[in-house]
Amino acid sequence: MKKNILLFAILVGMAWSMAVTAAIPEMKFRRLDTRNGLSNSQVNCVYRDSRGFVWIGTAYGLNRYDGYRVKTFFSNMRDTTTMRDNYTDMIMEAYDGRLWLKQGMNYCIYDPVTEKFERNVSKEVEKFLGPHNAVEYVYIDSKKNFWIKFYEESIFYYNPTTKKSFAFPRGYQVGELKPHHAIAAMTDSHNGVVILTYTGELVYLNGETGKIEWENTWIKDHGAKQTQNHRLQVDRNGNFWVMAEEYTFCYINKEKRWYSTLPELLRAKGIENVPEKMQVWDLKMDNKGWLWVTTDHEGLFVVDFKNRQMRQFLNNKYDETSISENSPRQLFFDQVGTVWIATYKNGVNQYKEGMASIRHLDLGDINTVSEDQHGNYWLGSNTDGIIVYDPQKGEVVNHFTTANSPLFGNIMVGSCRAKDGSIWFGSYNGGLTRCIPSKSNPYEATIQNWKSTGSADGLSSNNVWSVTEDKWGRIWISTLGGGIQMLNLKTNKFRTWNQQNNKSLPSDYMTSMWWIKPGWLMVGTSWFWALINPVTGKLASRVPPGFEQLPVNQGSTVCVMEDSRGLIWQGSSSGVIIWDKKTNGVWLLDMTKGLFGSSVCSITEDFEHTMWVVTDHGVSKIVPQHQEDGSWRFTVRSYNNRDGLQQEVYNQRSACLTHNGLVLIGGQGGLDVINPKALSDAKSKERPILSGLLLFDEIVPVGQEIDGRIILDEALDECRSITLRYNDQFTIQLGSDAGIISNGKRFVYKLEGFNDNWVRTSELNPNITYNSLSAGSYTLLVRMLNDDGTIGDEEVELSITIQSAWWLTRWAILVYVILIALGLAWWRRRYMKRQALRIEVEAMRHELEKKQWMGQMRQQMASEKAQEPIKTPQEPKEQQMVKQTTDVVTLLRHICEDYQKTARNKTKVTFLSAAKELDADIAITEFTSAIHILMDNAVRFSVGEARISIGVARTDDNKIQIQVADNGVGINDEFKATAFDHNPDIEEIGLAKVKDIVVAHDGDIRLEDNPGGGTIFFITLPIADVVEDAVVMDEEEGQ
Repeated sequence: MKKNILLFAILVGMAWSMAVTAAIPEMKFRRLDTRNGLSNSQVNCVYRDSRGFVWIGTAYGLNRYDGYRVKTFFSNMRDTTTMRDNYTDMIMEAYDGRLWLKQGMNYCIYDPVTEKFERNVSKEVEKFLGPHNAVEYVYIDSKKNFWIKFYEESIFYYNPTTKKSFAFPRGYQVGELKPHHAIAAMTDSHNGVVILTYTGELVYLNGETGKIEWENTWIKDHGAKQTQNHRLQVDRNGNFWVMAEEYTFCYINKEKRWYSTLPELLRAKGIENVPEKMQVWDLKMDNKGWLWVTTDHEGLFVVDFKNRQMRQFLNNKYDETSISENSPRQLFFDQVGTVWIATYKNGVNQYKEGMASIRHLDLGDINTVSEDQHGNYWLGSNTDGIIVYDPQKGEVVNHFTTANSPLFGNIMVGSCRAKDGSIWFGSYNGGLTRCIPSKSNPYEATIQNWKSTGSADGLSSNNVWSVTEDKWGRIWISTLGGGIQMLNLKTNKFRTWNQQNNKSLPSDYMTSMWWIKPGWLMVGTSWFWALINPVTGKLASRVPPGFEQLPVNQGSTVCVMEDSRGLIWQGSSSGVIIWDKKTNGVWLLDMTKGLFGSSVCSITEDFEHTMWVVTDHGVSKIVPQHQEDGSWRFTVRSYNNRDGLQQEVYNQRSACLTHNGLVLIGGQGGLDVINPKALSDAKSKERPILSGLLLFDEIVPVGQEIDGRIILDEALDECRSITLRYNDQFTIQLGSDAGIISNGKRFVYKLEGFNDNWVRTSELNPNITYNSLSAGSYTLLVRMLNDDGTIGDEEVELSITIQSAWWLTRWAILVYVILIALGLAWWRRRYMKRQALRIEVEAMRHELEKKQWMGQMRQQMASEKAQEPIKTPQEPKEQQMVKQTTDVVTLLRHICEDYQKTARNKTKVTFLSAAKELDADIAITEFTSAIHILMDNAVRFSVGEARISIGVARTDDNKIQIQVADNGVGINDEFKATAFDHNPDIEEIGLAKVKDIVVAHDGDIRLEDNPGGGTIFFITLPIADVVEDAVVMDEEEGQ
């Protein structure tokens, strides 16, 4: 009985000891520095505002982080809407959401709506406290009340909710603020604030009563130096923590006692291994009651007073999840419990619960992992045989090598646990090994080996790549060069499937093995996989239908498995192929789909049916989602060494799922342990943030004119509305209010009015880009994509208006309508006018045809009388004309100019000549009359404006040709032959007279149709004779 009691006490003590050990977990930190976009790596302060943005004040520049990118703000002396200074050492948020920045001895105010800064803080304070001296110190407490100290004045309190304000009494009496008190620090305490002065005095101001409740000079009386660098913290228990260079004074409210140093307090509380000295930069107490302490050159300490434990966290240059440096400065706990740690040289660090769900164990180069029935890990090393690791103890409990055991080799490649509890290992050049754990000591084992001897029923190759067991207890192995084998332990004989006895195998080089649901064994080969019926021994090679449509050739299999959905997952150096046997659908996931690299090492499935794909430098969590059309969609979330995984390369087929759901992965740097449940944040309530707007890949500043327009009057997440042009290419930058460094969450969005389906952003690009949207109004809806592939509930909207091209605006369309109406009216008027003219021309043509017909009828009657005897008429006297040699070109030019002067406005006369001078014997009066007759007829028979063109040129046969062209109604072909005939019985139009005059000049006349409408008259005249000078001279000499 006593033994049982003693055993129980020991177990309780061990459990208590383990609880104490586990009180402060191994912490993983994420980093943000200038490599991620920070303006400076010396971080002075961190603050997370109510919108979800994380603000980081540095020695040079202010930075805003949205979980994906950094936006920086700088001071510009020429722009008063920028910060006063680039150095920011304190950030506070007021009740209206504006940020008050302390920059050395000055302050400025940032407006998140306009993204502008106000440098004149006194002007802002005057709005609610009236005019005062310049502002000396500003503090905004957790209830958003203002505490403002003016130079040479007292401290003023202002409650923005009640609009209540008052000043605390100032003087040297009890209950008054001493005029010499200079504020070094101020912090919340109950219903007011506690002030720490330069001289080390503590003063409590009650904001509800307006009184000074108490003063304390203990620090001042016990050696505190006078300095403005005093720092003060008051925790939730009312304890005071005062840091002043190398001193840290601690007042424990429950004990009503002061401690001169932090080490003194820690030792008094039973904390062991406390350093002799600790130069503290900052300390804060979290919601668990843990005290976080940043020190100079001693790293970060986390103290659990309840369990009397302290843990130190130092930088490890080989581990990017360790704290980035050993001199962290300021601590900030945000609204969701995330811890932010500002450092002096290396940016900012973040700790968030759940990040420790990824752990790394430095156990050497691990090729394969199996778990025994006691929960111990049996690790096959690449150089050191078999390692047995107890995760409960957190230590290696045994190690088998060729030096201390019957192992034939130290390079283990594959492993599995059999139903009888034995662990089987395949090795490189070491054959097949069986480890049978001892019942009395599970860390010890009996080792059996099988080596290749060349026997037909023996091991075919000493390179055993994979091991598994069937339901009959037989061991199946895949070998490198020896095909597939099955070991019957009852007969200790092997059966072999290779190219010699099975031609369907592409080669004898096999990789992984997996049991599929029908009970067949699936074996990875150099060309996809083969299936073996374990009962009949039948073997068939398989290739997924439709793989030819994939952009890569990845037939050589590294690993292959079937998941709980019946999907086949085949990993290779080109990514992972997923094949749905029911629909024959094939999908490829590689680095373009979110994997860290495309070289797949291992694939496994956890108890939540989430798939884990291991590549050479990362691990991806993949959630398959079945779609309505029968296809599959895969949500990928990837992790790497910045999330706590090892930096080295993972080994092939090294993943294992433990009995409690942990994923174990071996690599060249050791063993990684992933807790999928702790890592999942599928129920996250984070909200998307519209972080910024890019136009043609250029940032659009708020209030700044771009191409003659101001696109953003307010910050995008505030205004939720933008108006753009039809040809704008724009990008919406998305962020999250979760405040997580390197947030791996993706977004889904849809643009109502453009598409109705939710579209996912890519793994590496949390942006939304559109180019040349059609004119109209759209609504962009954005949500978070959870890790399990579901869509989050929090939604943001953005109204987008796309303007039409100026020629498609309503005013332009109105102008078009007016112009069209005017055009139609003009066309109708012109049409009606042309119709009237056409009717008039037709009437004139009919009248002319009538006259010409009557003339022909008279001529016919005259011919009938010809048979009657007639008297010979007396010959008319030849018309006497006075001719003289005249320049025809000059004469015609003058005729045209004179006619144009006397003509109506609707007559246009043009003259053209190919020669400068052409002489002819002309009777000027008669010739001018003939030309006028032709011109008068052109005007008379024109439709609308009469256009007359007269030209003159020398012909090839040395004659003068005159052309008179008009645009009149023309002469019908049937009347052209008699157009120049004399007909005394009708009203002639003078053409006969023109012909008589031309003939009298020894010329001729003819007419043709003008191709443009009207008639062209051609008059040919002889050129005047030229008397040569030589002849004249001869005549004179002869005389």
